[in-house]
Amino acid sequence: MKKITGKTQVISLERKREAVQLRKEGLTLAEIGRRLGVSAVMVHKYIKSELEAIRAETHETAIMEREIALLRLESIIGISYKKAKEGDWKAASLMLKAMERQAKLLGLDAPTKLEPIKPKPEPMTPEKLNEIRRQVWGYNGDD
Repeated sequence: MKKITGKTQVISLERKREAVQLRKEGLTLAEIGRRLGVSAVMVHKYIKSELEAIRAETHETAIMEREIALLRLESIIGISYKKAKEGDWKAASLMLKAMERQAKLLGLDAPTKLEPIKPKPEPMTPEKLNEIRRQVWGYNGDD
């Protein structure tokens, strides 16, 4: 098993980050490869690997933030539910808003699908055709 913190892995990580930075600065893969002493294909692999790691980290962070928000909403719903049962309308309103937000975070509300409005086409009349001919070609067709 390879060491995660070994010298080679640390150097590899530094090179990947440097490749990403140089790419952000506008260098081509070939230019980055020349600077790092590797092929453009290897630079592509470095950048792809680093971007995948960033995406995974971002995704994990988003999941944690979502879970924290859900826990907070659950607490708000629990507290306001008790007060709403006692007739507190402000608490009932707060509870409903928290439940709506909870449903959105959980994806419980399906999006409403709307059918596109399709305009009815005008029937093509000889006059309309002549107008189009005049606009496009500069004559009516009678010429």
